[in-house]
Amino acid sequence: MKDQERIQKITEQYAGAVRLLAIEKEILRFQFLVNHSLQKEITLEAGYQTIANRFFQQDIPTEAETEYAINYIEDELMSSKDLLNRNEILISSDEHMAEVFRKNDFAQSRYSRREVESLFSQYASIITGRPSSLNRQSVTREDFATILLLREITHHLGFEAIDLVG
Repeated sequence: MKDQERIQKITEQYAGAVRLLAIEKEILRFQFLVNHSLQKEITLEAGYQTIANRFFQQDIPTEAETEYAINYIEDELMSSKDLLNRNEILISSDEHMAEVFRKNDFAQSRYSRREVESLFSQYASIITGRPSSLNRQSVTREDFATILLLREITHHLGFEAIDLVG
């Protein structure tokens, strides 16, 4: 399927300005859409595998590793003012991100910033050794990097929610 056809299908229920996010293995991809038409694309070298490989030595990262990753992600996100939310709806058809939510018993298609923060807090609890509702054996550094990236995106770029779309 051509990129424009894919965008049309993914964004058919939205009007106006939409930001399509893909947290890929090697990069973050932001596609800026207006009325289903791609206006601009920005990529950052901060995909979930990039973050996991660069900063996390084991599946459960240390607090220091997490802080280094956060600093790097913040620097990447703040490298372009164009990334700041300008009354856009944040959406994603990212299957890896959807799987991270599903495996942690999140089943809806819209997640508020607070819900993203709540899931991140569960991962952070594991790091600090506190009790968590997450199954420690099912936690991977790639999942941790994915939810960390999404948390930093919603927080620093000013998105109140993300919609996961098919």
